[in-house]
Amino acid sequence: MNILEGKMKRAKIVNKLSKRVGLTKSEVSKLFGCLLGLMVDELYNKERVRLPYIGIFELKQIKKYINPRIKEDIYTELTPKIKFKPSARLLKMVRE
Repeated sequence: MNILEGKMKRAKIVNKLSKRVGLTKSEVSKLFGCLLGLMVDELYNKERVRLPYIGIFELKQIKKYINPRIKEDIYTELTPKIKFKPSARLLKMVRE
């Protein structure tokens, strides 16, 4: 199966985790929600979130742009962006 086929929604993740770890779906759903909440809180506090074998999430703020015609810096309001850098292991798995 190609890794890009289909979608994995929260319910499917909870079902698979529940079977794998032997907890109820309700318990896994709470843990999964807490995990995502912690990740959002850390990003909100401008902390990096590193998930081994998956990658790094971090909040970046774009501060300036360069006008290519006149080679002049253009400063704009800070725009927060969530950046994701996949791990080398994840990239290798996806490319195979």
